[in-house]
Amino acid sequence: MLDSDKDSGLDPTEDNVFRDINILGRTLSQMDERGLVLSLAAFAEDALGSLLKAFMLPTATTAQLVDGFNAPLGNFSSRIKAAYSLGLVTKEQFDDLEQLRKIRNYFAHAWQPIGFDDQRIAGHIRSLRFSSFGEDFPESPKEKLRSSIYSLLVALNSVTNRIAEKGGIQLKGYDLITGFTGEFEEQIEEVTKLFDKIALSLETSSGERYAFDCAELQRLQSRLRLMTSPKTDAQHSAVLLLRKNISARLAQR
Repeated sequence: MLDSDKDSGLDPTEDNVFRDINILGRTLSQMDERGLVLSLAAFAEDALGSLLKAFMLPTATTAQLVDGFNAPLGNFSSRIKAAYSLGLVTKEQFDDLEQLRKIRNYFAHAWQPIGFDDQRIAGHIRSLRFSSFGEDFPESPKEKLRSSIYSLLVALNSVTNRIAEKGGIQLKGYDLITGFTGEFEEQIEEVTKLFDKIALSLETSSGERYAFDCAELQRLQSRLRLMTSPKTDAQHSAVLLLRKNISARLAQR
């Protein structure tokens, strides 16, 4: 029997993080070949789903992408590919997950008895890497599959936890913001004119035109960051005054 805590070097106090993987590790040796394959594959599929959701933004869109078999990332194959494409698993881990998926398919779709002595399945097992924390040579295909995939699942669980601790991915998208040409004095003059024009329009605009003017004012506020850096006290004061005026006008919406 595989003692998951001892063989993986995990701290027993980390039960909140490794609880499910530890439970799996304690039950694997009791399963027959079909049960072992299907349990490892089901756990791997769930682990990849958790990994993807930990990496993605915590939105309803993420859930729609990942949760449910009919979701774009709702099955084992799509999750393996997505995790590798996003850089969440290594090429070696991707290869091992693909071997497991192929083995799973043999057992899941066969109504006749099938086992590890089948040469197709045996070939996939031979292609698996050896466990990253096992010290004993696996004497049988069953033991190799069990130890290799369990080691992989521990790694996936650890990566998911590290990503979750860091808060997942940060938003990377951005809008295109154009800057200004010329020297600082030319730029500050242009910005001032634009602000005056927008502020004047806001006095009388309504509906869609009012929404447009507000959007333009917000964009102008963002464009200030792209101006040439002020060098004198007077230039600093001019920029601060513009920022103050724009913020005050936006607050009046």
